[in-house]
Amino acid sequence: MWVSDGTVDGTHILKDIRPGVSSSNLTELTNIGGTLYFSANDGSAGYELWKSDGTWSGTTLVADISPGQQGSGPSRITEFKGELYFRANDGSRGEELWKSNGTPAGTVLMKDIGSGITSGQPDSLTNVAGTLYFSAFSTTTGRELWKTSGTPESTILVADIRPGVQGSEVSAIHPVEGMAYFSATDGVTGREVWRSDGTITGTQLVGDAEPGFFGVNPTQIVNTGKAVFMIGTTLGEGEELFLVSTPPSAPSGIQLVPNPGQEQLPTLVWQSMSAATSYEIIVNTAAGVRVDTGTSETAAYTVSSRLPIGRYSVWVRAVNEVGKSQWSSAYSLSINVAVTLLPPQVGGEIGTPLVRWNPVDGATSYEVLVETSPVDASLSKRFTVTNATSWSPETPLTLGAWKIWVRAVMPDGYRSQWSLPTETTNNAAPRIISGNQPTFDQTPDLSWEPVAGATSYEVYIRNLGNGQISQLSNLSDTVYVPTSDMAVGRYQWWVRGANSLGFVGKWSAGSVLEIGGRPTIVSPKNSVTGEVLFSWTKVLGAQRYELWVNQLNVSEGVIKETALTSNEFRTTSLAAGSYRVWVRAVSTTGQTSLWSWGADFVVT
Repeated sequence: MWVSDGTVDGTHILKDIRPGVSSSNLTELTNIGGTLYFSANDGSAGYELWKSDGTWSGTTLVADISPGQQGSGPSRITEFKGELYFRANDGSRGEELWKSNGTPAGTVLMKDIGSGITSGQPDSLTNVAGTLYFSAFSTTTGRELWKTSGTPESTILVADIRPGVQGSEVSAIHPVEGMAYFSATDGVTGREVWRSDGTITGTQLVGDAEPGFFGVNPTQIVNTGKAVFMIGTTLGEGEELFLVSTPPSAPSGIQLVPNPGQEQLPTLVWQSMSAATSYEIIVNTAAGVRVDTGTSETAAYTVSSRLPIGRYSVWVRAVNEVGKSQWSSAYSLSINVAVTLLPPQVGGEIGTPLVRWNPVDGATSYEVLVETSPVDASLSKRFTVTNATSWSPETPLTLGAWKIWVRAVMPDGYRSQWSLPTETTNNAAPRIISGNQPTFDQTPDLSWEPVAGATSYEVYIRNLGNGQISQLSNLSDTVYVPTSDMAVGRYQWWVRGANSLGFVGKWSAGSVLEIGGRPTIVSPKNSVTGEVLFSWTKVLGAQRYELWVNQLNVSEGVIKETALTSNEFRTTSLAAGSYRVWVRAVSTTGQTSLWSWGADFVVT
């Protein structure tokens, strides 16, 4: 074995594999991953498989497949998936298909195709799109087309083109657009060009170039990348160069064309194949149900009917007068449009919005997402709606600003896009419980009902006499007690809640508070006939009330009650005329309130 760098000085013997005058007769030199494999005879092991890394010590016998001087005679060495496949004879099973990874243990028989001492004689080993095709002989089929993916189980007969022991005599295998092209005869058309995709039905005659029994006997098939040629012989012209018409290759590069508003009628495009005259398209659901088939004369296709929301697979194959390509790789298509909310989207301000939307074809349910604005994940909620296209919360949303989205759920669990959000608020005002009656207590309880979602409250108090304002914020309780005595007088106060995100609700209705116990006349008002009912607001802390009634234009009072224990008094003693009434409260400690504002009335 010699080595050279292309110069005289760089040309020298690397290793004398068979010392002496006899030659080792190196053949089948094949580079696989930087290691040179070859067949050689060292004079003792016969012709066996060797390898070299370019050094003396690295040039060694791989495996002694057939011990003894006869050797296994490795031939047809071919690289496939990083290993070498070759024909060899171990002395007991004839010439069969072997493979090696460059180690003795990794040098193994793939399959005994010929069975026993009969040789399978694998030939024309060719890698076609990740599958190793070859011709081989068996005693039942003769020489036919075989294939392997690298395991004994995957080493199988592709098709029995010419049934019987004569076989189709497959030879000259060549890769063309992912298919194996080869020379064969079916016993009827003579030896012509055939092709195979690795299946029985996909193994077909390409064309009968020389009609009759003889055929053109193709000896070489070459794919230039633009066209396929063969050398064949006809009775009239002799040996000539032929152009082989081939089916187009499988399309690739499938893409979805954006088409806003028509997402459920998608248009797909792909790489145009120069040999194609048309294309076939199929569309399946994720469950494998066929929902659309079609043809197109251009490298584009729009589905024939609206696709429901979901996941789909799309395949395309090219067609011409010779045949059809393999199907393209599956293109994953998602139809995902947003749910459309209907106006009015929400209603009310008490936390119970009504959300409605258009139905989505095929949807089995809908999801409603409710989030605060700004978002607080701890307050986010999801609801499932079935058999309806509207939703309203059973429990009112708490105080705050909210956004609501809706999306559809399909039978396979696929979910549509969320709708555009709709916004709603719950700005409920508190309802005052106490602090809304006249009182002698100068540090009264001002209390209110809690607002769901409120984390703090703000109280606003105005002295109606002098206009002085007190404003208290960040109250965590639902009651406020003044820290010092409030001056005697008339006040009005309000309260509102706020949540943890800073959202502030409405002010409550204003409540009037009389510090010092001054009552307010409730009745009578305007004119009265018969019995007159005098009533006034109850005063907290009052032990008794004093009532004074004057007839207008008369100096002396006509009613002077000083020991009334309830907040009303009845009389029928008043004559027809115009009157004015006052009332005041007296506390348990003897403190008297201011007289109420006078109220005028007429007895008829």
